[in-house]
Amino acid sequence: MKNKDLYCILVYFLAFIAIGCSDQPNDWEYDPNYDILFRPIKFEIKESKATSVLIEYKGVEEATKYVFEFSEGDSLLFTNVIRTVEILADTLTPYTKEATVSATTYRTLFKELNGTSKYSVRLRAVNQNNGKESKYVQAYFKTPSEQVFTNNILGLDNIMLYWEPNIAVTHISYGELKYQNEKNDTIWAPKRIITDIEKKKEVSLLMV
Repeated sequence: MKNKDLYCILVYFLAFIAIGCSDQPNDWEYDPNYDILFRPIKFEIKESKATSVLIEYKGVEEATKYVFEFSEGDSLLFTNVIRTVEILADTLTPYTKEATVSATTYRTLFKELNGTSKYSVRLRAVNQNNGKESKYVQAYFKTPSEQVFTNNILGLDNIMLYWEPNIAVTHISYGELKYQNEKNDTIWAPKRIITDIEKKKEVSLLMV
């Protein structure tokens, strides 16, 4: 009798296992909004100069391009996006190469910024083949004041100014410095307009 009971228990147990194995495991619904690329695990400002910024970031698996957006004059609000730069992943040169893309570090230099300005920059990764995108990572930085001149030579009634050829300068302002009530007040003369020919040179004669 005991053997028969044990036999029945064993049959029921095996039947239970068979039913459980026939079900589809992990057959759960998922939200397609979460079917996206991962964000870069690193995104930071490495160096900020008067007219450029160097950004360091990690790669993203399956990304075919990276999209950078710059907003001027705000702090991570992105209310004034003035520039969008798209970089193809296969054109990037790793700064430090690792075994995986997500561990590989890249550095990109962005030029033609304005001095003494606040910028917000954000990055998203995109897969152009399936349309997947990552969420944004973002950072804030401020460019210092710009020092255009590389050298100067004073004369009796003039000054010779030197700068890099083709620099993005539109005019030069100059004036007389006064001292009054322990405050430095500068009286500016009319702006000196730089011609296109002068921009391509490295020296200009400025009469004072």
